[in-house]
Amino acid sequence: MIKHVFTLVWNRKRTNVLIVAEVLISFLVVCAVLVLSVNYLAYYIKPLGFDYQDVWSVDVSTSIAWARQDRATVMNTTRRLTEIVRNYPEVVEVSVVQVTPFGSGVWMTALRDGTIPVMYEAATDELPEVLNLKLIQGRWFDRTDDGQSWNPVVINASLRDELFGDEDPIGQVVEEASEKRKEARVVGVLDDFRLHGELRPPFRLYLGRVPLDDTTRFRESDLLVRVRPGTTVAFEERLMAGLTAAAPGWSFHIQPLSTMRKGLITETCTPLALFAVVAGFLMLMVGFGLLGVLWQNVTRRTAEIGLRRALGAQASSIYLQVLAEILVVATIGVALGTLIVIQFPLLGIDPDISVATYVIGLLLSMGIIYSLTAVCGLYPSWLASRIGPAAALHYE
Repeated sequence: MIKHVFTLVWNRKRTNVLIVAEVLISFLVVCAVLVLSVNYLAYYIKPLGFDYQDVWSVDVSTSIAWARQDRATVMNTTRRLTEIVRNYPEVVEVSVVQVTPFGSGVWMTALRDGTIPVMYEAATDELPEVLNLKLIQGRWFDRTDDGQSWNPVVINASLRDELFGDEDPIGQVVEEASEKRKEARVVGVLDDFRLHGELRPPFRLYLGRVPLDDTTRFRESDLLVRVRPGTTVAFEERLMAGLTAAAPGWSFHIQPLSTMRKGLITETCTPLALFAVVAGFLMLMVGFGLLGVLWQNVTRRTAEIGLRRALGAQASSIYLQVLAEILVVATIGVALGTLIVIQFPLLGIDPDISVATYVIGLLLSMGIIYSLTAVCGLYPSWLASRIGPAAALHYE
């Protein structure tokens, strides 16, 4: 039976080439959508590593180019701003940060002679209280580090495993001393802290300490403010007025982290949603195309099918034969598409997407293509099974 079906498919290869091409294109588009969707879902279900609820971001800008800034003035003004914000009754805690969670900014650096890329963040001692960070080893930097001859850093578990393996990282040196900077040592380890949201892959993270009394290391920074639950937008106006009065000429933009998170998710998912809509329309067109081609094939083969019925073929056999033919054609398109897709993980085109994600995307795509093909083949197969022996005699 199987050999016979393949023979019939080969005999109508000119017609089937078009169906194979349609199935191949549909499979690739659907697979791309599903692989990206599965990848985002895999990231989304992983821990974010911090609490963004009731936390506001204050984007601070001096409107002065970094090279022309008076670092002492900027540092002292920033310290005064934190004191003013902390004195509001609606504020639980405030921290100075150099990279805002869910923001577009990112700092990258590299360790071990540039062989290990890491994402860099720096903050003041209050960051754990603002974002409810949990350490799995060691401690957070604090005032006891003020007089140290080295700089304290906190790293995440991914960077710990990369740098030290099974060794205890606490007290280990991650950056040697140089003419421009002190030696950097690990004082604590975070589990996860994904600054750029749930839809981004976990990354090796390096957290330094923002000094509010050292102009050689201070850079223009933003503020993160944890407010009390239920704080209304009215406080935003008062906070803005207080900041503007304390730093004339500076500009501020206040926004809840929850709003920034929604915006980032929307920005990330919108292209995928549009791609999914295109894939849906493509599948619809392919479905109608398959249905039309199959219907036409059944009509053209009336004499053949009627003759088979006259020779004793059952209606169920005709039904299964027509359905099997289209599934074989779909299998050829799926096989070609699979050969193309498996090149991506083999070549490492996107290292952030795991092999398991590709496998899941492939399997789901196969299921969708085969389901679409089977559904499109049901009615033409039923029509073929209704052709009787007399149809072969009356067919012209």
